[in-house]
Amino acid sequence: MLQRIQSLYLLLLTVSCVVFYFIPIATYSTDFGILTFDIFGGDIAKIDIPNTIFLILINSLIAILTIAIIFLYKKRKLQIKLLMIDMLLALALVAVLYIIVSAKIENLPEILSETQYQIGAFLPLLNIIFIILTNRSIRKDEVLVRSADRLR
Repeated sequence: MLQRIQSLYLLLLTVSCVVFYFIPIATYSTDFGILTFDIFGGDIAKIDIPNTIFLILINSLIAILTIAIIFLYKKRKLQIKLLMIDMLLALALVAVLYIIVSAKIENLPEILSETQYQIGAFLPLLNIIFIILTNRSIRKDEVLVRSADRLR
């Protein structure tokens, strides 16, 4: 059923993935002023072309897989397996994100102060939380269905 709590968690996960495209990930203070870095490169792309295709690809895969999981509500075991793939992708997104942000600091010698992480840097961590909550809810449903089958 689409009205289950895990469907809400999955919907929030999808919204989080979509919002990730539109908000900055980090800002850098340089001689040129404040430069922003987002999933498409932002102001940093003017100085150093970032390799953000991995961020875009992984985030898109998470969003597409999450939408597919929402409509597989009758196949809870498959949902759990796909959620594990989603979790691996979310962890990869976090790793790639912080590797790219750190690489930008090393590649731009004109950065004067530390990197200031924006809300976009923490959305992948929120994605992981939503995946964990969804997984727990699906497992509870599976236990409930098994106990109901046992009573028949």
